[in-house]
Amino acid sequence: MAPHKSPMCRIYALFVFLYHAHRLLASFRHPNDHKDLLIVEMHSEDDSAFSKVSDYLTSEGIDHEVVNDMSSIAPNIIRAATIRLEDPQHLEKVKLSPSVKRVTSVQRIHISKPLKRQVLSQSLERFPPDNFGPHVQTRVADLHRSGIYGRGVKIAVLDDGIDCGHPAFGGGFGPGFKVSFGYDFVGDAFNFGSSALPSTNPCTECAMHGTHTSGIISASNQGYGFDGVAPNASLGMYRVLGCDPEGGTRNDIVVAAFLRAFKDGADIISASIGGPGGWSKGDVLSDTINNLAQKGVVLVLAGGNEGTEGLFFAERPAAATGSISVGSVQASTTIVTNLLTSTGEKLLYHTAGRFNGSDFLVYATSTNLDNESDACSPLGADTPNLSKYVVLIKRGTCPFRLKVAHVLAKGARRVLFYMDRTNMVTLETYMQGVSVASITNEDASHLVAQSRHKNFTVSFPQLPHFFVSASDAGHISSFSQYGPSYDFKNLQPDLLGVGGNVVSTVPRRSGSYASMSGSSMATPQVAGIIALIFSARGERWNSSKTSNLLATTSQLIMVGSNKDEIVSAIHQGAGLVDAYCAALSQTFLSRSSIPLEDSKNFQSKQSITITNAGSKTYTFKIKHRPAQTLPTFTPGSYHVATSVTPMTDHTPASVKMNLNSFKLFPGTSRTVHLTFEPPRGLNKALLPVYSGYISFISEAECESHNVPYYGVYGVMKEQIVIDRSSDTQNFTGFTLPRITDNTSKALSNGSVSFQGVNSLILRYRLAFGTPYLRTDLVSGDAKLDGIAKKSKKKLAKPKNSALVQSTFRGIRIIGMLPDSNSTYNCRTAHEDTEVLSWDGSLMSIQNLSSTITAPNGDYKILFRALKVNGDPNQDADWEAWLSPVIHINRAN
Repeated sequence: MAPHKSPMCRIYALFVFLYHAHRLLASFRHPNDHKDLLIVEMHSEDDSAFSKVSDYLTSEGIDHEVVNDMSSIAPNIIRAATIRLEDPQHLEKVKLSPSVKRVTSVQRIHISKPLKRQVLSQSLERFPPDNFGPHVQTRVADLHRSGIYGRGVKIAVLDDGIDCGHPAFGGGFGPGFKVSFGYDFVGDAFNFGSSALPSTNPCTECAMHGTHTSGIISASNQGYGFDGVAPNASLGMYRVLGCDPEGGTRNDIVVAAFLRAFKDGADIISASIGGPGGWSKGDVLSDTINNLAQKGVVLVLAGGNEGTEGLFFAERPAAATGSISVGSVQASTTIVTNLLTSTGEKLLYHTAGRFNGSDFLVYATSTNLDNESDACSPLGADTPNLSKYVVLIKRGTCPFRLKVAHVLAKGARRVLFYMDRTNMVTLETYMQGVSVASITNEDASHLVAQSRHKNFTVSFPQLPHFFVSASDAGHISSFSQYGPSYDFKNLQPDLLGVGGNVVSTVPRRSGSYASMSGSSMATPQVAGIIALIFSARGERWNSSKTSNLLATTSQLIMVGSNKDEIVSAIHQGAGLVDAYCAALSQTFLSRSSIPLEDSKNFQSKQSITITNAGSKTYTFKIKHRPAQTLPTFTPGSYHVATSVTPMTDHTPASVKMNLNSFKLFPGTSRTVHLTFEPPRGLNKALLPVYSGYISFISEAECESHNVPYYGVYGVMKEQIVIDRSSDTQNFTGFTLPRITDNTSKALSNGSVSFQGVNSLILRYRLAFGTPYLRTDLVSGDAKLDGIAKKSKKKLAKPKNSALVQSTFRGIRIIGMLPDSNSTYNCRTAHEDTEVLSWDGSLMSIQNLSSTITAPNGDYKILFRALKVNGDPNQDADWEAWLSPVIHINRAN
């Protein structure tokens, strides 16, 4: 697989505040960085900061174009502008402006892509909206029956536009219509690399994603069995993507959209955008969200669809401290169709589309249906050509796509996945061009047994889709992303909405109505529920108070039918949102979660304050309810496990409380003081994440609350960051990190001329997050001998900071590779490899604004990653790799 870069995984900055190095260049240019555009952030206290920057550039004779002046939208939130320099060599002079705070490359960002789409072929009039599964599950239906539909609340959606002509939206845009406000920042033809064509009208007939998310919030009933969560709310659309969502958008455009929605008076902003990050701050988008939250706007963001990546893959910017991050559960109904067997049986299969063709043989990659590693390795030489087969594969310990790649190598075109349980799960329609669907474990077993009979086949006639009760109703969706974040600033996700198999609107030309799955669907549902709460209560709250209420009144997700075992808090957050209780509760808690951090930084002393804002007296009992403990790693491995199996053989965390029960009178508050003890009997090498809930139990309806806690049993700073295993691209098996030329081949005799393909590429992977990553050039005789010593000297001045130190573990640093300075890095996705190219230029350690050229000679590459919670001034807190000798041999 070609290298993939999440646009939010790494933040490259000219200014790295964390390490006190002002205006340090980090000119990384990967596919998610715009080659021409820069975001210039100014000091917030200076109202004329950008004018001063622009005047300074003009006075220096630097040609520049202002592409996006974000300061003009909401200067009280952020002062920043996007500029294009005619000559990139002038970048250093931009940094020297006294008004400049930080400069970053404009980055590509995507919407959270839904995993499937099923177009409804017929009206569903026999399913009244009050019985719509997602509304019943979240108790939205109870508020609707009370006449609460969100009137008077303004909800803004950041997405790819909306089909305003759809009957469910009233057929128009502007005052008097359901879609009453918004803005188009990009135009139909826009993609990440093209110019934007803004418009005051965000309506478009190509907006699949935005039309669906908007319908979840505000669609009116048109006979398809549902209406929106808050159909009487005022809806705004801020279009940030063109008609090709794969083309992505720019992060500065998304920032501008957030700012304009705030300026236009939105009470709630819903956005399903981002990528893996794992940190709560450090990039312009996360910082904007945090600043907006402080101004009172409620921001609801998708928690991500990378559940198969395992722990510590929290979504950014949903991980921002000011956001409400939303995960997903499955709807109570699902849409299926039938396959036919040659023996006349009809079996259900679950897919966004339909398979085509008839009379296919059945091939199971393993006859052992309990084989967790099924198809995780290349298939044997005796495997037949699978193009005429339907292939059965068990989901297990490696990613779906890896399994598909192995059967695709044998010609497979159709794959049916089966799970441990009897349910069917939501999958992408296609993986690497292969049609993918799911069936129950029971039906997979039946097909395997029948395939032993000669001439047994299956066919896929074009039968209609229909609704059935979902066996996984209310279960956490397999795609729903895990937390926690590396800095423990925000529980990931904060809570859950219904995002699996959700029916809503799509553009008329695409069928008008469809079912989709993803955290993108759960996010607007929660945004709509907040509108119902505001409407019911007749007041607006800030993001923190809203999050506390939603979280503490949510419904805990239990493990299957076991009513005593609770799903981990780092997968469900506070649980499935309960709209009815969030609207009615008269008691309020002071916090929505309790981070205990890791074993070295264990925060044992905690407290929760509960306040009675009502007119009645309530009696509470306090109970500690442990939840699942999840391992980050499998035994013997430092790679995060993709299949997460809860740990059982240990004693859960314990809690001592100063109160076990109490009465809470009207207008009063009580504080419960908690002292936690970590679990016992766990293996720190697996870096287990334990969790549980402190429950305030009342017999009064909607006055019970749960507060999740979570902690890491182990030390974050002790985790391996630099991956030393095999390169994943093309499954070549080379050990990482490694140095190659432009074609991924080893350098001939270790020599590089920086001409043609003979340039230098560093290929690497990160097994864990790191707050700082960099690469330097050192002498060819350099060695990383012994163990790094800890320094007692604190280096606080910029000239002495870690970024400009001239030595590391006794090795003299010649210069830093310009492409190497990055902060707040997430770990690398399981199937990916990171790529860093070098053109032979260096940043001088003595003068960071000076770029030099490495002369001919023998050198090594020093690649370093700061450990989580590490001190950049301590050599011992860095993980380092030293390359083989590289001989620079330029012609002439």
